[in-house]
Amino acid sequence: MSWNPAFAGLDCLACGERHPPDGAAERCPACDGLLTVALEVTPDDVPDEDNGIGLWRFGPVLPVTRSQAVDLRPGGTPLVQAPGVADELPVAQLFVKEEGRNPTGSIFDRGMAICGGALTHAGVTEIGLASPGWSGQAASTMAARAGMERAVFVPSRSSFAAKALINVAGGEMRVIPGQFADAVAAWRDATADASWHPIDPAVNPYLRRGLATVYWELLAACQWTLPEVVVVPTGSGATLTAVIEAAIAAKRMDWAADTPTVIAAQPAGCAPIVDAYEQESDTPVPVQHPDTICGELEIPEPPAGRLALRRLRAIDGSAVAVTDQEAFAGAIALARRDGIIPSIAGGVATAALSNVGDLPHDATAVVINPGDGLTQADRLRSYLMSQGE
Repeated sequence: MSWNPAFAGLDCLACGERHPPDGAAERCPACDGLLTVALEVTPDDVPDEDNGIGLWRFGPVLPVTRSQAVDLRPGGTPLVQAPGVADELPVAQLFVKEEGRNPTGSIFDRGMAICGGALTHAGVTEIGLASPGWSGQAASTMAARAGMERAVFVPSRSSFAAKALINVAGGEMRVIPGQFADAVAAWRDATADASWHPIDPAVNPYLRRGLATVYWELLAACQWTLPEVVVVPTGSGATLTAVIEAAIAAKRMDWAADTPTVIAAQPAGCAPIVDAYEQESDTPVPVQHPDTICGELEIPEPPAGRLALRRLRAIDGSAVAVTDQEAFAGAIALARRDGIIPSIAGGVATAALSNVGDLPHDATAVVINPGDGLTQADRLRSYLMSQGE
């Protein structure tokens, strides 16, 4: 197997040094900074329509080839119009990018396909990570297909569905009492004496490149006509960073005339990136007592927070926090008015559109629903019951 010939190496976003392709790389060996995939491509490297509608449609701008990837056929998720909710918002049209249709039900399947190919190329045989749920699901199935040993540390508050899927896929699962920060601490303690290769979705450069395909895909679904607004539910900062980098690349490649207004949406009970953005700070302050029903976005110390803030400011984006009640209301509105069952994180993104100002009333907005809402319908139902329904 070989890399994509256009893959030039890994560039450090801190010191600027370029390193040769290394599938096992997580951070810069010189300064420990975050790395990004560098590809020598031209505007002629357009999406390959012969590769269908999935992730591999964008093979020319991915570091690994399809034959090298650990391919469970991610991508190709629908962009569904939501006219009922759009009528209640300050936008002309609203679409939902349904990432719950990926193989294990989340956007992280995109990243793991690319990351898994890079790790296989590097000869990695054991992986591990701490996860709120979705990334652990994607990593477990990727590792199963690649024949890797795996260990996933999840907080006890992770959904039953996430823990069940991780368990079914095999490998070692450790359920840590408490919240995601507790799982991260337990993972760090365990890695001191273990041989697992770490995967951090917010740090791994290959995984972030896989996540970037969600933006290119929605752009293609819009017939390469730019949506004015894209709302990204944000936890670790990985997806937010990937979407913005994809938007910048699309403009540079002449796939789009400009970049959209990107809105980072976080739950108010754990919004370190929003807080830093509003305070004009370059560094998110860790949230000491995170408290939100949206466990997938409850990342009190986002690993890609600084990079996400830098990218968000570079395109003059925005950042909005919403309450849990607003997130529930956003999700239920999509279900009742448009028949779309989003995750609670998708509800966070939908609610954010009501809280951001100065949107053009003729705008087309896209909300990224990062995970399968069908596995969270019980939480939405519990909320309705608490409201007397």
